[in-house]
This record gives sequence, C-alpha cells and structure tokens, in this order.
Amino acid sequence: MPFYFRLARLTEKAHQNIQNMDQMLSEAKTVMEENGARIVQAYSTLGQYDVIALIEAPDDRTAAKISAMIANQGHFKAETLPAIPMQDFIDSTRK
Repeated sequence: MPFYFRLARLTEKAHQNIQNMDQMLSEAKTVMEENGARIVQAYSTLGQYDVIALIEAPDDRTAAKISAMIANQGHFKAETLPAIPMQDFIDSTRK
C-alpha cells in the first residue's frame, strides 16, 4: 500500500480546544480506518507544521478523500504528499 506524508497545521478551532487534542486525533484516525488507511507514525513538530504523520492508504484517490474528510472536521489544515520509498525511486531511474 502507498505511503503519504500529512503535513498539518492546527486551525483556530483546534487551538481553542487544545486540551482535546487526543479526541481530535482519534476522530482523524477513525476517518482513516473507515477508508482502509492507517497512521504509521505521527509527530508533533515545531515550525511551519504542528503535526507530521506518515500514513498508509490504498491509493491517491483514497488519500485525497481522507484529507477532505479530516479537513471538514475543522481541526487541521493539511497537505498530503505521496511518499515513494527511496529504493523504489532509485530503481525507477535505472530502467
């Protein structure tokens, strides 16, 4: 299954309810699981993004759907980037 990096910023709504971050993440995780995806690892970060997560999803269409559904919850604004394993990329350059 393909991997994606989600680079997320908390919305004002999320900042106002930061004590409920575990619930916000649980709601996002539920959306992913209901669509055949999963969070492989997630980190809270300093700088431009508040959360960076590596997710696994069936395909680009599903990753886009998940991104839209999570954005609709109002807690995160995110960019989702397809992640190609480095060795797969290297192998593709040799063909």
